[in-house]
Amino acid sequence: MINQQMSALLNTNPVLVPLRIITLLYWQRRWGVSPLALSVPNIDSYDGLMHTLFALEDIHGFKITNIDGEICLSLKKFDNPSYPQLFDNFTAWYEQASKLREGQISKEEYDEWRYQYSMNDSSGITASVDTDH
Repeated sequence: MINQQMSALLNTNPVLVPLRIITLLYWQRRWGVSPLALSVPNIDSYDGLMHTLFALEDIHGFKITNIDGEICLSLKKFDNPSYPQLFDNFTAWYEQASKLREGQISKEEYDEWRYQYSMNDSSGITASVDTDH
C-alpha cells in the first residue's frame, strides 16, 4: 500500500519528492493520515476520487446517503454557506443532463456545455496571467 501511495506522489518536483515523501510518511505514522489525503488527488484512481469526495464533504457540505438502495451524493442544505451557489450550479447541470436524457440535445451539445461551463462563471473570481515572461 505504501508503495502505491509513494508512486502517486512522484508527479511532483523531483527535487522535493524525498522531503515530501518523508513529511507525508511522518503524518501517516504520527496521525494515521493517508498520504493521499494530504496530496493533490489523482481522480483517475478510486482512492484519489474518494479523497476528492471526502474534501468536498468537508469543504462544500456534500453528504452521502442511501435512497432505495442506491448510493447518492447530495448537498447539506442547512448550515452550509456553499449551498446557494452549488444549488444553482447543480440545477444548471441537472437541466442539461435532463435535456440529454430526453433527447432534446445531443451528446456533443451536452459536452460543449460542460467544457465551456467555467467560461460562464459569474462568481467574480478571476486569475490573471503575466504574459511578459
